Amino acid sequence: MPDAFAQMCVWDRPFCNAWLMNRFTDLLQSETSGKALQCLVHLAVFQVFMMCVSVLNTYINSLYYNKILMYSYSFLAEKVQHISSEYFEVEENQRKIDYIVGNAIWSPFRIFNVSMNIVQAFICLFSFIFFILRSNGLITVFFLIAILIYLFVIGKQGRKTYSLSNDLQDKEREMKNISSILYETKYAKELRVYQYGEYLIRIWKDLMLSLIKPQLRLNTKNSVVRNCYRMGLNIFILMYFITIGVGIAEGVMTAGMLSAMAVYVADLNYAVSTIGSFVETMGGNVELLAVLFDYIEEIESHDRTGTLCFSDSFKGDIQVRNLSFSCPHTDKVVLKNINLDIKKGEHVAFVGKNGAGKTTLAYLIAGVYQPTEGDICIDGINIAQLRSGELSGHIAMVSQKIQKFGLSFEDNILLGRSGKQNDMDELILDMGLENVVRSLENGREEILSKEFGKTELSGGEWQKLALARCFAFEKAIYLLDEPTSALDPNIEYKLFQLFEKYSRNKTSIIISHRLGAIRQCDRTYFLNEGSIMNVGTHDQLMSECPEYAELYHAQAKWFKMEDE
Repeated sequence: MPDAFAQMCVWDRPFCNAWLMNRFTDLLQSETSGKALQCLVHLAVFQVFMMCVSVLNTYINSLYYNKILMYSYSFLAEKVQHISSEYFEVEENQRKIDYIVGNAIWSPFRIFNVSMNIVQAFICLFSFIFFILRSNGLITVFFLIAILIYLFVIGKQGRKTYSLSNDLQDKEREMKNISSILYETKYAKELRVYQYGEYLIRIWKDLMLSLIKPQLRLNTKNSVVRNCYRMGLNIFILMYFITIGVGIAEGVMTAGMLSAMAVYVADLNYAVSTIGSFVETMGGNVELLAVLFDYIEEIESHDRTGTLCFSDSFKGDIQVRNLSFSCPHTDKVVLKNINLDIKKGEHVAFVGKNGAGKTTLAYLIAGVYQPTEGDICIDGINIAQLRSGELSGHIAMVSQKIQKFGLSFEDNILLGRSGKQNDMDELILDMGLENVVRSLENGREEILSKEFGKTELSGGEWQKLALARCFAFEKAIYLLDEPTSALDPNIEYKLFQLFEKYSRNKTSIIISHRLGAIRQCDRTYFLNEGSIMNVGTHDQLMSECPEYAELYHAQAKWFKMEDE
């Protein structure tokens, strides 16, 4: 065998195995046992070497696979952080996110996974073609045609798999939602009170069946294609063995070629299967990859992050001019033509009936939402032009819907933030959480979640913790949206006194339905149907705004009844 031909074997394990086996068999037949033994030793050393290469290859594949996974998730998560919050409140956008995270984001890993072995598979395939071409050109042509037909069909099946996955997305989302209701802790009590489980299980089964049937049909077709390929390959191998046998009988081939063919069979099947998996994977995942890139482009177009930053002498003056806001992709106007000024150190309140737009206005000032019209300026800078994270460094907020993170007690307060921190022990004491910490087995490191730990706080305790989260770091602006709704009036009164301590000389906005709690505010904005109906102190609104007075007297009557 020419030296160049032998050198090719270094790059192709199946070819090298076949060549060594061919030479070993021929040497045995020629009764040169010393050289045959030497060849056998070479074959054993080569197998050990390839085993080490295989282990190293597996390690490298796993390493880069996990790095691609980490990079893709972190890259997408970082991009999403810059999108305005109202983007997530549109059902179509949430559907896209679910599809991207559940399907498209995996496309780079699937492509990487099948691509790592594709070069070796092609080398194996082409070296085999070269091997059989030396003995029978007609069989080689038939083999190539069969391989091309198989790859075409399997690629088509891959595209069908992608199309089916896309079609079934809504049902998969619905089934996932029902599964979460059936298994998650937060639904468990009410689910059992209303005995709603059996009904949900029936819905889940119907959805599961509607998913199984089309997938079963497609998997059956894929199985037929693969088994037809295997049967055809086995017939081809049988025919080639017969050809070699005839060649040996006629003296034109050697027994070494037969043993080489036997070595090739397993590797050939693996090579063709690998190439088929590559074509099938690429058939659907290239389109998924395009969907992923399109989505990244879309979220970048929603990224309204600016480049400006506040000066070191930050005050916290807030100016809202001609602000209007409509729900995304709807005609529902939530706020219209809002104008207000809040100076540094002022405490103001937003009050009004449910649906008046109070919370939305607070979220707009915090930069969570983007105005449909108008501007919000802090210290004279339009917050839409601020760089990412700039506003959050100066604002803290207690939301109406408290987020209960499955993290430790301390992490639930700090959330990985940095800055000028208030004394943690004093904060816990002020918020009335010292007994909670004392009761925790692992103290501040205890995970606050029944799903990941042993402890779950009450509604009132979570509200106190949310206030501690808000006041953990010194901020220039505080936004409190119904901060004490789960607390009794006595505790509420004490916490509002503490609020004075932590918000002294700070700009603060309070939203509360309990009008007695905001009597000491410098100014109160009374909102009605998305507009500011009136503004003034508590006493001014009591005399000038009948709607405010009506709400106040109704609440006073209610608390009086409670006391009785």
